[in-house]
Amino acid sequence: MLDQMNKILMILAFFSLSLPAIGQEPDLVFLSGSASQIGNIWGMINKKAVREDMDNYFLDKASENGINEEELIRRSQTFINRVENIAPHWLEEARSIADKAGVSPELYISFIANVYRNLII
Repeated sequence: MLDQMNKILMILAFFSLSLPAIGQEPDLVFLSGSASQIGNIWGMINKKAVREDMDNYFLDKASENGINEEELIRRSQTFINRVENIAPHWLEEARSIADKAGVSPELYISFIANVYRNLII
C-alpha cells in the first residue's frame, strides 16, 4: 500500500513540476487508490482552496448567524449517520482531505454536509 502511495505521489510531483514549465494547468486529474489515499492527495493538492472555501462559505456564514463550531458539528450528525449507511468511504476520504489540508475533520465533514445543500446554516 505504501509503494502505491509513493508511486502516486511521484507521478503527482512530476506533473506539478512539469506543467508550470509547459505553461498550463491540467484540466483533469485522475486519482486512484483507497478512499484515504485519494483523500490525502486531494487534500494536498487543494489545501488552500479547502481552507478558503471553509472560511468563506461556511465558518464566516455560521459566525454571522451566531453558530459556533461545536454546533456546526452537532448539526451535521444526521448527514454523517446517513453517509455511514450509504457510503462510509466518503467519510474516510473526507477525514483524509481534512488532515492533509490542516483543518478539523469534524468541521470539514460538517462543511461538506452544508456547502451544497445548506443543511446546517
